[in-house]
Amino acid sequence: MRRARPPETALVFRARPRFAGLLLWGAVFVGGWGPAGAAESCRNAELVRVHDGDTVSLRCDTGLVKLRFADIDAPEYRQPGGRQAREALVALLDGCRLVVETRATDRYGRRIGDILVGDEKVSLRLVSQGWAWCGPRSARTCRSRQDAARDARRGLWQDAAPVPPWRWREQHPYRP
Repeated sequence: MRRARPPETALVFRARPRFAGLLLWGAVFVGGWGPAGAAESCRNAELVRVHDGDTVSLRCDTGLVKLRFADIDAPEYRQPGGRQAREALVALLDGCRLVVETRATDRYGRRIGDILVGDEKVSLRLVSQGWAWCGPRSARTCRSRQDAARDARRGLWQDAAPVPPWRWREQHPYRP
């Protein structure tokens, strides 16, 4: 036969699982689920390398960070317009105070996010200059800047029919 616990002990044991559950959900809500979901920011990043038009390496307080811009897609380096997109990104970042905001990590281990110069997102500047396409889930601001760049025939839009990077990657699979 099972013995009943004294009332004060029973209350403590019943409350612990609820409290633990609240702590777990609080940690997930506030900090994300581990490194892949955690948002981070770096207030004074140093540019280390520009890989292509939408990927850079930066030195932050936490160490070296490889960042892929969220919500845009720039030409691959070997793609027509790729070198110019990279040069445009170098010009936007070189010598500036960089603020980095990340929101996730992709399957290649790159942080996904954006860089702010002043109060403007660098990714939106690239789109405005015509060196990147908006992603499928981009905000209306990005789409309107892309339309303006296309109408003004800036950057990649100087070509009558520029090939988006996702189509170019389909036609030119990566071979290590």
